[in-house]
Parts: sequence; C-alpha cells; structure tokens
Amino acid sequence: KHSGAGSYALYTVTGPTYIERCFVSVDVGGTATYAVIMEGGGHIRSSLVVGYNVGIAFNSTAAGEASNCTIVGRSNLIDVNVPAFGVRNISTGTVTVKNCAIDGFERDFFGTLTQSNNAARDGSASGTGSLTAQIHSDFRFRALANLDFVPLSSSVLTNAGADLSANFNYDIANNTMPTTWPIGAYAPARAPTFAGAASAADNADGSALVSWAAATANVSAIRGYKIHVHTAAMTDANLDANTYLLIEVPAGRTSVDVWTLSNGLTALTAGTTYYFAVRAISAAGDEDQN
Repeated sequence: KHSGAGSYALYTVTGPTYIERCFVSVDVGGTATYAVIMEGGGHIRSSLVVGYNVGIAFNSTAAGEASNCTIVGRSNLIDVNVPAFGVRNISTGTVTVKNCAIDGFERDFFGTLTQSNNAARDGSASGTGSLTAQIHSDFRFRALANLDFVPLSSSVLTNAGADLSANFNYDIANNTMPTTWPIGAYAPARAPTFAGAASAADNADGSALVSWAAATANVSAIRGYKIHVHTAAMTDANLDANTYLLIEVPAGRTSVDVWTLSNGLTALTAGTTYYFAVRAISAAGDEDQN
C-alpha cells in the first residue's frame, strides 16, 4: 500500500498483530510518514519494508518483534533527517529485533531495542551475531524488480542469522528457510549441491550415455542439468560461458544419450575421446561449480 505524507501504509491499533511475508512501501516523503507503525505490539516477520521517514515503529507498552525483515530507506527530499529511522521503539514496550537488514536511514536502529543477528549500514546494529558498520555494497542486494532487494549468494547476510524456526519457517518469497538462516527477508539462493557427472558409457550405436546422481536444492528449486561435451578437457571458464553446452535437460532427469557435439543426430566419431561435464542449475539461475 502507498500512502501520502503524514500518514501510514500499515497502521495497527490493537494487538498483538502478526504480519508475515508482506511488502510495505510508502512512496511520498515526509517527517511524519511511517511505512509500518504498531500501536498494540505484535510481530512482523519476513517482510520487505520501504520507508521515506521511518520503516517500522513500535508505539506500545506491549511487546513487539521484527524478525527477518529487509528495511530500506528511500527519499526524494534533500533532508539529512529523511529517512530517519529503520526500526524505532517510541514507547516503553520490550521490542526485539532479530535477523533484520537495514540500510539507507539516518539511524538504522533507534530507541530501546533488544538486538541479535542484525546488519546495518550505520553501525547501530548490536547484540549477539550482529554485523556492525556495514556499508551499502556489503549487502549486495540484487534488484530483480523494482524495490526487490534480494541478496546475492555471496552476501555477508547469507548464513549469518539465528535459527528462528520455532516461530516461522519461510522467507518473503515463500521459500523454506535453509538450515543456517540468513539476515533479511530473503533466503539467498545458492547453487544446488551436486557431484557432477558420475559416468559416461559407450552405447555401441554412435552415442554415449552420460549419467549423474540427482542434485539437492539449496533454497531455490532445481531447474535442470546442463550437459557439456568437447573433444578436449574443459575449464571452469568454458563451462561458465556455456562454450561447449550441448543441452539442458529438466529436473528429474539423471541421464542423457549424447549423439553429437551439436544439436543434430549425427553419431559421435569412433576412436575419438570425448569429455563430458554436467552442472546442476537452480530456478534462480545459480549453477554448481563442479
């Protein structure tokens, strides 16, 4: 929901309120504009919050919690105080902030907050496991779409969070959280766990049967397998560039008959040594490095 200046995109009055897997954005700046304000306590989890003044505010004597949220400040105003605060506790309630990534505010955390495993640009993250004084580039957000701040698998946020599975298990994209939790609203996609090609056998009909054991998905589902073939040993650079890519087969396949170096059906040449490489690829486009 988008709101005007001096108002709120998401305003909860009584509580406790439970908010999960939401995208909340305010598109007009103002010093009294809050993306989320919780007046009755409660929880906000696995959400992407974009605020022009304050991202998430708690204003209650009741307890509140923000977990695995990505909170980003945006502004079209020339004002060092806008955006002001990523997470703010205005009142006296006990507010806990865990596994949250905050960037782009004048103060990422403000007020009395119990923190753990958070990341902030301005160094205001504190508590067990928190990443302090992180700069913007360290977050390594990948904008897949407007305001879609998905961290790359190389991000410092990967595997840096605390396990909160006793309370919830999904990120904002409805992916099951991995065994080692990330910081932020998204579980960063990682390449599948894959052992590569297991065998290549001569079929005695001008083709070779290349086989492998199924890959294991890491956050993002298995899309399929890429089969590379060449008459000389291939390097990682060759595989990265798909230089000798013959075919990609869908998930569920664990073998393929290779007939040719191209996409035709010409038989392989007898007496020639062929090299095969198989890589697993995820739905997010991450390939294993076998």
